[in-house]
Amino acid sequence: MWIFYFLFWTAVRASEERLYRKIGDKAVLTPDSVVNPITSITWKHGSDIAMEWYGDKTYSYRQFKDRGSLNISTGVMTITGLYQNHSGIYTAEINNKVNNHTQLLVISPVPKPSISVSCERTYCDLTCDGNTTGAEPVEYWWTAGEKKWNSTKELNITKEDKEEWFICTVENPVSSISSEKVFNPFMEKPLYGKIGDKAVLTPDSVENPITNIRWKHGHYNAMEWYQNGDKTISYQHFKDRGSLNISTGVMTITGLTRDLSGIYTAEINDRFTSIIQLLVISPVPKPSISVLCKRDKADCVLTCGGNITDAEPVTYWWAAGEKRWNSTNQHKITKDDKEQWFICTLENPVSSISSEKVFNPFIESDWKVIFILTLVVVGVILFGGIIYFKRKHKKGTGEAVDGTRHEMGEMLPNLHGNSNVACE
Repeated sequence: MWIFYFLFWTAVRASEERLYRKIGDKAVLTPDSVVNPITSITWKHGSDIAMEWYGDKTYSYRQFKDRGSLNISTGVMTITGLYQNHSGIYTAEINNKVNNHTQLLVISPVPKPSISVSCERTYCDLTCDGNTTGAEPVEYWWTAGEKKWNSTKELNITKEDKEEWFICTVENPVSSISSEKVFNPFMEKPLYGKIGDKAVLTPDSVENPITNIRWKHGHYNAMEWYQNGDKTISYQHFKDRGSLNISTGVMTITGLTRDLSGIYTAEINDRFTSIIQLLVISPVPKPSISVLCKRDKADCVLTCGGNITDAEPVTYWWAAGEKRWNSTNQHKITKDDKEQWFICTLENPVSSISSEKVFNPFIESDWKVIFILTLVVVGVILFGGIIYFKRKHKKGTGEAVDGTRHEMGEMLPNLHGNSNVACE
């Protein structure tokens, strides 16, 4: 028996017409064929009778009492002011003969979507947001310049995507509506903030008077203000760090931390006005230069070292005397480089700091040779001088130049001119 029912409803579904209509509109249900004259009409909603006509009188039931009408000449049933409970399978029986099946689907129009943007360093996710409950089936379309394509509600873009702006469109069988433009965050210069500092987010354009302001951080509300309530509401970590200028729409965030990085979108007077990518980064550390030379001293590599985690993007600068140039974290020099010293500088959008000087190792080597030779020469001179003064000193104490020594007694007679000296 269950196989019979399965085959029956499969045949019914295969033969039924699917008719989509919008809530509040009307639906016209037309039987496939009619054999005149019509003597009786019955329209069923599922297994229940919705409307019927026989004996020259029309009967309406439940939700069809004030909204249904029958054309007794054609068998057409019309439903006005549609509700979702009018959805279902409709079966027509004309002159007691089952005619056709129509599936009526009453759905809501799609809401106007908005695009939320969530970015990492190398990519951004654009999400087409809107509550589509009761509006399905829904399709999503994306537009960028002259391009339009069907996709999911999420679109991933990278720095390689050069489109200036994006629009998402939500569409179902009864309606279609598009979002406002969202500009490519990679085409806009990011706003960098230093950890612990403040960031001032300024909307692109504002139409006065301002009646409401909403700033979003990614998908979530950050701060909002409504003229009616005349009260500023802060959410999550913006409660103690955020402030709004209700005259300009500017949002200020103090005590920046890395989790405050992201895409911020402003809605002023219920109109999307701008998108700002805030990147909170650390200041660069003071770098130091390490020197590594080849054994044959053909060249040396100077490396500018420093932990730049959370401080990117970082630019490296090198300076030597009056020269300054942008480069990588390494700089190779040879004997042909005659600069006396080198300095490297780390720079990011929020800070800049330089290393101590490092002297040219090739020039330093030359000076070492000169210094060693000078020491050798000075040593030889000192050694010779010491020998000279030592010999001179020995002469004064009775030592002959030839190295022999005379007794004082032998010398005294000669000194006094008298060789006959008697001693007891």
